[in-house]
Amino acid sequence: MELPAPINHRKNLQALLASVYPALNVPGIATASFLRDRAILAPRNDDVKEINQTSLEMFPGQHIEYLAADVAIEQENEQPHLVPSYPTDTLNSLDPSSLPPFLLMLKIGAPIMLLRNIAPKDGLCNGVRLIVKRCATRVIEAIILTGDKAGNTVFIPRITLTPFVAELAIPMSIYGVRVSGVMTNSPFMLNVDCDMFANNAQVVLHAMCLLLGSENEREIAYVQCPQHFYGGIKDDPFGASSLIVLQECLESEESKDLSMEEPVAFIEEMLFTGYHQMMQRYKERTTLAMGSKKKEAIRAKFGCSAQVVKSASQTLFGSHEKLNCPNDITRSLKIATQVADCSYESDTLWGTKIGWLYGSTAEDVLTGLQIHARGWRSAYLSPERSAFLGCAPFAGPAVMTQQKRWATGLLEVLFSKNSPILATIKANLKFRQCLSYLYINIWGLRSIPELCYVVLPAYCLLPNTYIFPKVSENAFWIAISLVAIYNLTTLSEYLHCGFSVKVWWNNQRMSRITATTAWLFGVLSVVLKLIGQSDTVFEITRKDQGDDGTNTNPGQFTFDDSPVFVPGTALVLLHVTALVLWSLGIHSHGQTALGAGLGEVICSLLVLLNFLPFLLGFFGKGSYGIHSLINNLYISGFGGTLRSLLQKGFHGLRFVGESLIGFFVTRMFSRTE
Repeated sequence: MELPAPINHRKNLQALLASVYPALNVPGIATASFLRDRAILAPRNDDVKEINQTSLEMFPGQHIEYLAADVAIEQENEQPHLVPSYPTDTLNSLDPSSLPPFLLMLKIGAPIMLLRNIAPKDGLCNGVRLIVKRCATRVIEAIILTGDKAGNTVFIPRITLTPFVAELAIPMSIYGVRVSGVMTNSPFMLNVDCDMFANNAQVVLHAMCLLLGSENEREIAYVQCPQHFYGGIKDDPFGASSLIVLQECLESEESKDLSMEEPVAFIEEMLFTGYHQMMQRYKERTTLAMGSKKKEAIRAKFGCSAQVVKSASQTLFGSHEKLNCPNDITRSLKIATQVADCSYESDTLWGTKIGWLYGSTAEDVLTGLQIHARGWRSAYLSPERSAFLGCAPFAGPAVMTQQKRWATGLLEVLFSKNSPILATIKANLKFRQCLSYLYINIWGLRSIPELCYVVLPAYCLLPNTYIFPKVSENAFWIAISLVAIYNLTTLSEYLHCGFSVKVWWNNQRMSRITATTAWLFGVLSVVLKLIGQSDTVFEITRKDQGDDGTNTNPGQFTFDDSPVFVPGTALVLLHVTALVLWSLGIHSHGQTALGAGLGEVICSLLVLLNFLPFLLGFFGKGSYGIHSLINNLYISGFGGTLRSLLQKGFHGLRFVGESLIGFFVTRMFSRTE
């Protein structure tokens, strides 16, 4: 990396620190605003460590020392005879990359960065910068410098980590922070979502082996890691394991033979999903040049900042024009503020051909699709120890919000100019890649046939008609065989991935619920966008324990007044009504031999079993009940038509349908406007 002349001409590190952090040794200078607006960018981790140590020495006051572990704790299934051979001083002298320091030196007023997600709801998430206020024996009191919680006083406790050092796992009590006066930069980018953190210290090494050690390393744009979760609820009641099973099924036994110390799985052409992957960039190859090296053409693509234009010229075209970097921090901040402004991207290629692509709530899939469409390749890396861990949603509304956003974003990609079909025809997307993207993109469209399937048994019971063969017919066993084969196949996949039968059932149940509720709303949102009636919005998924902090039983399904729960509630009422009326003999046709039989009754009961959380919601209290939703249904006219149905029999069903459709559309329009 070629540094601009003003930086090359710095005499030493002290001069650099004096320029960025002037008068740092003067008490009272390092205020929150002073530290928040300053940072040094360094290319190497050892440079980061040296600069941080030097800057810490400049702070006034006494050093406070925290050691990671006083003793080594023996663990089960470890080698006890190896533990005593590592003295405590040796353990504390270790400083592996990507982990908090084992020997932490702090001063009051020094800036630090949190390296773990401790309490994201309170602002204590990975990457947040703080200033030390007080150092106690077992806790650090600090003030948040950045983010929505800036200015809040928080307490950082010790956490127990088990780093893998010299093949020996030793649990250590450690503070997940590091002195932060400098950040790193390199040609390789690690993308991690806000609720994800690195769980494997070797993941960067493994990814770099694929990016730099493969035969066609110049063709690989990114290495994708699977999405795994921590702190999950027992038996996965909200279906988070389905993603893991989908990714595990992509792995083959022959793909697990790489010359690495730790077993990994490697697959080429992996879709870009989520934010847990390593990416690389080159200046020799780019699809953004478009045959022009003129500054005006670059300005139209990258914006009006002269510094960005010169930097882009050097990166993309190998320009030797030197950057005249400002010597004073005020001018640097002015340039940074200009580039960070929301209006800077207007009339540029940012968001369309450069950087993350806009136009969809699933911008990760859209960006990965365009990377593949331009001829780049990708790899899938799945170490034995999970590379990254994240937090899955723990409540009904959070699950529905996430599933609706996924369905909406994927359908936006499918019906846009960036569709995988068009990318295959007009660009360089391979046919099998196109099939993979289509398999993901059409998830939301499954809501339409799923809704028809779950409604069909009730509509057979009400008029006393049938769609399934009778038990006495041989065709009945064909249908039973197909159902059994499908369920046994999916069950074997879950068992192969190490999950229990109950996890499999919970995932099957949630797939029915999300397909007929959240995905259905995702389809309607995209339809409204396509006809120009409304635009989609990005909805944040809350992943704390409960939606309002009062969820005392995280494994139980919760509800709110969102219209996304209307289809599920209506389906439960429909099937309960159909079963009751059929058992009482109240239907439009008389009792005949060709009427509804065992198949229709079993299917209706299976629908109720899948939607059991909604059925139990009629008897729940607070967030565990759907009383507010029922009140809305009653106000919209459903309560009166239900009484009419019970009085008039089958003919009242038409009024129920009309009321549900009217309420469903009204609520949906009110939420999307």
